Amino acid sequence: MGLEGRGIPGRLEHLFETIKNPKTGEPYSNAEVARLSAGVITEEDVEGITTGMITDPSVGRIAALTAVFGVPP
Repeated sequence: MGLEGRGIPGRLEHLFETIKNPKTGEPYSNAEVARLSAGVITEEDVEGITTGMITDPSVGRIAALTAVFGVPP
């Protein structure tokens, strides 16, 4: 299944699995992603999007997440 069939939670999970923190070589934590978003999203937002509890994240949240991971929205 391609990324298109994964929905937003699956795509975000893929980013966590694929793009590692260059300082540690480990996956980013939700707290790190929230901090790197410069306050646009919270740790709880990241968790909610990842788990599917936030089913329709705003464009701003998606843009912040993609900016953290350095990928296009």
